[in-house]
Amino acid sequence: MLKVLVIGDSCLDVFEYGDCRRMCPEAPVPAFIPIHKKENFGMSMNVSKNLMELGILCDIVTNDSKPIKIRYIDEASNQLIIRVDRNDIISPVKWSKLKEIKYNSYDAVIISDYNKGFLNADQIKFISQSHDLIFMDSKKKIDDWAQNIRYIKINEKEFWDNAKYLTTKYKNNIIVTTGKNGAKLVFTNHENKLIEKKFPIKREHPVRDLTGAGDTFLAALVYGYLTNDFNLDKSIKTFCPISLLALSKKRNSSINNRCPIELPAIHLSCLLYTSDAADDLLCVDLGGRRIIKKKKTIKIIKIIKIIKIYTKTQHIAHIPNYQIVETLKQIKTIFTKTL
Repeated sequence: MLKVLVIGDSCLDVFEYGDCRRMCPEAPVPAFIPIHKKENFGMSMNVSKNLMELGILCDIVTNDSKPIKIRYIDEASNQLIIRVDRNDIISPVKWSKLKEIKYNSYDAVIISDYNKGFLNADQIKFISQSHDLIFMDSKKKIDDWAQNIRYIKINEKEFWDNAKYLTTKYKNNIIVTTGKNGAKLVFTNHENKLIEKKFPIKREHPVRDLTGAGDTFLAALVYGYLTNDFNLDKSIKTFCPISLLALSKKRNSSINNRCPIELPAIHLSCLLYTSDAADDLLCVDLGGRRIIKKKKTIKIIKIIKIIKIYTKTQHIAHIPNYQIVETLKQIKTIFTKTL
């Protein structure tokens, strides 16, 4: 079983959903009437949670006292009205904690650094010298302390903010997320030339929420890399669409909660549980009886074939058994009612 260590800042994300049908008489702002609330841990704990939902064992080193990010959201439109941050300063991790970790017991280490004070540059440099396979997503100004990081994941704005160092001195791989355009891999070749390899998104998804998209992408990237024979190109190409698909769902940072799919199923040879894919006859949407009713001509033998493809995928060993059982039960229930 694969095992990953995540180190970095974490917070508590609070989503207050409410009604914003009228304007406040005292000022030109909406009057917010609370309806319901959702809470989940974010930042590095979101990365860790997504990895665990993919069936990867995951340990985390993070802050005990959590900053709280409260988002007030219009229930009808999913529009963010305002975000209120509390306790935004995080106590730094102790050197003794970092030095007692047995780094070699992990297949990979992820540094999820939101630059809130939990990790300093010297500590990140120490971690990068303690393991050969480090993935990092950092909001710090990147400098020589990052030279041993194997893979840096960064968004496009952050890339250009750090371009002077990343394009001249950093010699490893940079994965740049470019929003709806997908991602690109930036690296220096053997002739010391800077190379860009683009991985566009072929199917567009409407963006409803940016919360946790980077965390979701990072978890999916590491999962794909570890389960695809350390093939970075294949990992980016296959798993880049995940965070964008998550953006098209309502707010809640978990892969399982935001996407009606299990990430291991997102392969060309596996089931893809989305309504778009179902419309293209690529799969069966487990939650969409409306879609299945449109295709009552589907034969039982096709269902069996789909199940066989799913269970023969090379990633089946990394999917918890209960998820496999529940998937097959849902397929059986849905088709029993609709055929």
